[in-house]
Amino acid sequence: MKQTNAILHSAKKYLYYFFVFFLTAFCGSSCHKHKITNSTQPDIDTCKVNPAFENIRERGDTLIALMLKTPTSYFMYKGQTIGYEYELLEKFTERYHLHLQIKLIDNQDSLFIFLKEGKGDLIATCLPITKEKNREFNFTKRFYQSPMVLVQKKPQGWYSMPSSDMKKHMIRNILNIDQEPISVSKDSLFYSALLKLEDVVGDTLNISFLEEVASPFNLFEKIANGEIKYTIADKETANIYAAFNTDIDAKTVISMPHPKAWVVRKNSPELLSTLNAWLNYYQRYKEYYYLYDKYFNNRGTYKKIINYQSTFAGQLSPYDDIIKEEAQRINWDWRLLAAQMYQESHFDPNLVSPKGAIGLMQIMPETAEMHGFQNIDHVETNIKTGISHLSYIEEKFNHLDSINRIKFTLAAYNVGLGHIYDAQRLATYLGLDSTQWDGNVAEALLLKSNAKYYNLDICRNGYCRGSESYNYVNNIIKRYNNYLCFVTL
Repeated sequence: MKQTNAILHSAKKYLYYFFVFFLTAFCGSSCHKHKITNSTQPDIDTCKVNPAFENIRERGDTLIALMLKTPTSYFMYKGQTIGYEYELLEKFTERYHLHLQIKLIDNQDSLFIFLKEGKGDLIATCLPITKEKNREFNFTKRFYQSPMVLVQKKPQGWYSMPSSDMKKHMIRNILNIDQEPISVSKDSLFYSALLKLEDVVGDTLNISFLEEVASPFNLFEKIANGEIKYTIADKETANIYAAFNTDIDAKTVISMPHPKAWVVRKNSPELLSTLNAWLNYYQRYKEYYYLYDKYFNNRGTYKKIINYQSTFAGQLSPYDDIIKEEAQRINWDWRLLAAQMYQESHFDPNLVSPKGAIGLMQIMPETAEMHGFQNIDHVETNIKTGISHLSYIEEKFNHLDSINRIKFTLAAYNVGLGHIYDAQRLATYLGLDSTQWDGNVAEALLLKSNAKYYNLDICRNGYCRGSESYNYVNNIIKRYNNYLCFVTL
């Protein structure tokens, strides 16, 4: 009987390894090898856009990217938007002079539904390439490949155990898990792979569904707290968590590496070819590999991700409550005010500029005196002073529509009303519209660093480094749009 059981167990092991090999072939072909150049930045002229890509330009040069809420794709750290896929998207849209709009989606099934319905141009989360999805959608060239791992908790006192004793407490082959439940979220990326493993080895795994799991990190926390025993994750994500919670083990690989890529509709061949051309070229440069290492092999980035997951999830800053209350005074979306505050101080209340501007809103003492405030090193007073100054400036542009009024107000907060008035007069002189910021007054402001223009009589305030305010406004509006993805009113 023992001999029969041994033969069956051996057969299951061979079937398991066959499954691992089969899964690799099933997921897709390997990537092309590229010669990596020493340069970190590709030449913009060597990667041409497909002419058929112009259909996206018809709706205002906006690329709509659907992204899954994952710990590394797109997240906020102390008011700064970062993430592996987010930075890649920025590189791509900057290359082709497109605006980027991101829609964050809670689960994988909805990603594909929304893409099919045309609510986005592409799925910009790296997903496993499968034959099943390839029948209905097109995958881009692969970005990277990652195996699945079993995530489990190490035994109590593991750090003082001999390695031989440690092995006795850990599952190193998923076939040895018996009927212990493997917990995954209802819309998990890994559920179908577990079912395929069952089919191949002819054994049933105890798969337990968990509702409302916000991220893989929530599952890892449940393992660390002893609420569940096992889950499945991709190696990169599990390693990030295990780096900071050494009680967690993610060394048991249960599949060969899956090639991962972005996804487009079958009726978007021009977008697919453009993405592939860009990726094919970009992967020849060190910058591409630096970016991967930044998010998947860097403890500094791990710390930011862990900190966001545990502390800042659902928040933009530690000052959100004060910002929300004070933003009502000026009737601004509080997230816009938060975006400006980050631009001013990166949410550092102790920041003092070389010119003497103080605190979160970078208030000059004379500005505080003008509005009747003192003690501007106090957080709430500093914010109140900034709001009062914004309100004062905004009144000067009440005749403009709301979007332009905000942009003019932000610019004047940065560089002063006098220089913005100069830029408006210069815009009129140049035949531009003095009531429109983008492409008009913004362009005139840039010219105020040129003696040919700032010496004109209409420029009463002289030289101005207009590019600083130009970028100031653009960065705030861009950050505000990012904040809209994360935090609702």
